[in-house]
Amino acid sequence: MLTFFLQHFWRTAPCPPWMDKDKWNTEILPLELSDAESARFLRALCRMQTYCNTFGKQGDYWRHAADQKTTEISLGRPWYRNEEIWELFLNTMPPWEAEEMACVFGRISGLNGLKYLPRLRMMCLNTVLE
Repeated sequence: MLTFFLQHFWRTAPCPPWMDKDKWNTEILPLELSDAESARFLRALCRMQTYCNTFGKQGDYWRHAADQKTTEISLGRPWYRNEEIWELFLNTMPPWEAEEMACVFGRISGLNGLKYLPRLRMMCLNTVLE
């Protein structure tokens, strides 16, 4: 699954606002990531997966709504308080790693039509800003 997201990113990375979209699609894509860039992307995916598995809310589930063709998330109550999540996970990594995780999360949630989970996003941003 990790390589699927990495390969999808190579083929469909969004065009920077300063570049011509036609040139981006015909001359730049698919991206050629270095081994280091690929490793960073995969580490961020693994961190995001660890975060979601460890600190997800009780009763979280993914459900495909056939009539709406969207993925929905049911949010129960959290297992951990924000302060505990900070101490146990986010505070243990350098700020750039939290930023990498937030970027990958944003990309993947956009792929699936999901809304950002404000709590994770804000915590990752706070880590980067501090």
